[in-house]
Amino acid sequence: MNQLISRRNMLRKLSLAAAFGALPLPVFASGVQHSSSPPWDEAERIRSRIKIPTFPIQDFRLTDYGGSGDGRFVNTGAFAAAISACSSSGGGRVIVPAGRWLTGPIHLKSNVNLHVSEGAVLLFSQDPDDYLPVVQTWFEGVELMNYSPFIYAFAAENVALTGSGTLDGQADFDVWWSWRGPRSWKGAKSGTTTGWQEGMPYQKASRNQLMDMVARGVPVEDRQFGAGHYIRSSMVEFNRCRNVLVEGLTLRNAAFWSVHPVLCSNVSVRRINIENPVGANADGVDPECCNDVLIEGCRFDTGDDCISLKSGRNQDGRRLNQPCRNIVIADCHFSSERSALSCGSESSGGIQNVFVENVTAGRVFRFFRIKTNRRRGGINEEIHIRIARVDEALENFIEIQVNFSEPLKDDPGELIAQNFIPVVRDLSFTDIVCGSVDRAFYLPGTAETPIENLLMNNVTIESSEKTSVLSHLQNAIARDVRIGSDKFQFS
Repeated sequence: MNQLISRRNMLRKLSLAAAFGALPLPVFASGVQHSSSPPWDEAERIRSRIKIPTFPIQDFRLTDYGGSGDGRFVNTGAFAAAISACSSSGGGRVIVPAGRWLTGPIHLKSNVNLHVSEGAVLLFSQDPDDYLPVVQTWFEGVELMNYSPFIYAFAAENVALTGSGTLDGQADFDVWWSWRGPRSWKGAKSGTTTGWQEGMPYQKASRNQLMDMVARGVPVEDRQFGAGHYIRSSMVEFNRCRNVLVEGLTLRNAAFWSVHPVLCSNVSVRRINIENPVGANADGVDPECCNDVLIEGCRFDTGDDCISLKSGRNQDGRRLNQPCRNIVIADCHFSSERSALSCGSESSGGIQNVFVENVTAGRVFRFFRIKTNRRRGGINEEIHIRIARVDEALENFIEIQVNFSEPLKDDPGELIAQNFIPVVRDLSFTDIVCGSVDRAFYLPGTAETPIENLLMNNVTIESSEKTSVLSHLQNAIARDVRIGSDKFQFS
């Protein structure tokens, strides 16, 4: 075993040496040809493995199964009937024509492509009871039995959600979001001052109960929540699926995370628009414990992270032991009241082999962020970003927190186990231009978790109000990095 570990470390160091020796790329343009380097060769290999699922050429129109797009009729049964007929016939497309289709949860099956046509809007019920009975799902990196996600697939193969229509979760500060509890969501853009008020439902007690169950190893089937517990589910969740496609749609007003593939492989998310500029935990796309994921050509306007990579929280992440790995993100645009790109904090299974290129961002709080701590553990490694333009970062442009704290979430049971030391290593940022930021780099490593092997290559930041925070960096290299008129070097 020691020989295997030594060989793996040697190969990783050789790969890094080649990457850190590469020349800077001077051109910022879509379709630019890049010089070859070992990390980006791996990105091409990941791309070549990811295949778009295909479906038999046969259509099942929702109207043929009792559906009505008048905005008042509840179509939950019509969706179930159409999807069942499609699946039992060998698969194909379930067509949602133009109209306003009120519905409860939609459960997809293998070989089914739910196609939401141009002019079609799925309006998801605002009554939580419509999302019962409970199903096996996730909340903040742990498994439980809870309200169904709005669109849900479990252990399915060859499954898709396509079209140019709209999914509207109809969440607002009176329905779903307020369950988050006493927290300001007004942020930089929304100006919203409504939200949770004393006496309204609040998730905290049930959330603490859930996290205690996880810490004690209670089986997932015995973690029964749902009615009376105020824990929200994702808008779209593919759970333990293979060959997944989400393409072309607009998603807005999610109750919780918008698109959550978890324990999935061969996932493509292409050319979708996510419009959640306000709301509680209204993330965009959150791959968790997934392998081989492509996110490309998407636009995000979110009140929380646009893309957040995850791999389980604390004990559940270690129990499943499935890293989020082999992720390619390209040609996306971000606007966010939190981070454009984030790793964690639910990252106990590790995050590996992440490649981001040719992206743009408008106004964000942070462009890139890693958040972990001694309760999470996990290895964050081989994360590479190149060719990015960012208008403004209201907080830290690049932030790595290895001692991340969540005062509103950290319950006493979680605070007991703090002996899982995370690892952060092998990161590169190349050919990046940013306008004004509050602080360029917030990189407070620690003695037990240094930030190892960090390359900043051809990075320009127009202005920074505050001095960067840098500590416990090992092998940190800055090549042609400027903040304002000053050349930046790691001291």
